[in-house]
Amino acid sequence: ALLLVGRLSDLFGRRYFFMSGGALGLIGCIICAVAKSIPMMIGGMTLIGLAASSQISGELTLTFPPSLIILIYTNLLLSRLRRC
Repeated sequence: ALLLVGRLSDLFGRRYFFMSGGALGLIGCIICAVAKSIPMMIGGMTLIGLAASSQISGELTLTFPPSLIILIYTNLLLSRLRRC
């Protein structure tokens, strides 16, 4: 999800994804707090995970230079391909 959110934030603007990630995380926390079943809890945690990926992609682009971010993503992708 991080790669997808990172690319979408590049296309549509990082500020909107960063702010919507915070709102999405809040909604996910509320859903988890009032969950009455396991599927509802899983749905809330999914929203929290998507929110975290939008927050991380925003922080990475603000903190590190683009060349280092490409190196990090490449190493993550290669390490996952080696496991398969």
